[in-house]
Amino acid sequence: MLIPWFMRSKLGAWLFFVGSAAAVALTIQTGIETPWLGAALALGLGVFALKRFLDRRRMRRLLTSGNVALVLEAWHESLRRVPHSETMRPLVIATLLAAHGMLDGARRALDQAKRGRAWDAALEHRLLLQTLISAFDGQSAQALSSANHLASLPIVPASPFMQARIASLRAAVVAFAKSFAHQAEDRDIAALKHAAGENPLVHWPMRYAAAVAYVDLGQPLKARELLQSVPNWPEDSVFHHFQRELEERL
Repeated sequence: MLIPWFMRSKLGAWLFFVGSAAAVALTIQTGIETPWLGAALALGLGVFALKRFLDRRRMRRLLTSGNVALVLEAWHESLRRVPHSETMRPLVIATLLAAHGMLDGARRALDQAKRGRAWDAALEHRLLLQTLISAFDGQSAQALSSANHLASLPIVPASPFMQARIASLRAAVVAFAKSFAHQAEDRDIAALKHAAGENPLVHWPMRYAAAVAYVDLGQPLKARELLQSVPNWPEDSVFHHFQRELEERL
C-alpha cells in the first residue's frame, strides 16, 4: 500500500533505516559463513528495495499528474486506517486538494476535521495547509505568518536524515510564502525547486511559486521551463488561472 509522505511516522522512518542497516549487516555476515544463504538474502533485499523504488516512483507520477480522484483512490485504504481518522483524514484530504489549487474543496474538508487532541498535535500539518490556502487566496501576510510559525517549531527528535528533510521542507514553505508575497530571492528559488523534486505532494505549488519568483526577478525563460508539461487543470483550481496569467506575462 502506498502511504502519503506526511502520514509516515518519523519513528517509523528511523526504525526502517535501522532495520535496513541490520538486514544488510546480517546478509554480509551470512554470506561469509554460508554463501548460498547470503546470496538468497541479498536477492530478497534487492527485490524489496526494487518494490519500494517502483512504489515511490508510481506515487510520484500519480501526485504530479494533477488527478485528485486517482490519488484519493490510491490512498483509500491508508486514509481509512489512519489513526484519529475523524481529524487526520479530512486534514490529509484538505492538504491534497489545496496542493492542487482546489481551495473550496480544501476548506470543506477542513471544516469536517474534528477538533481535539489530534487537531492540536497536527499543528505542523495545519500550518502547511494554512500557508498554501492563504498564499493562493492572495493573503500574503497571513501566509508568511503561518510559514514562519512553521519554521520556528522545534523538530521532534528523529534520525538526522529525517531532520534534514523536515528542515528542507520548512525552508521551502517559507520560500513559497515569500514568492507569492513577491519577496523571493535566488536562494528561495533553489529551496522551492528542491522541495518540488523531493516532495511530490507539493510539487506543483512549489513549481508555481518558483515560476512567480523567476518572473519577478526578470528571468521569464526559466519560469517557462518550470511550467512545461503542466497538467490540464480543472477550472475550479487556482492553477488554471495562474497558468493563464503566467502565460500572458511570459
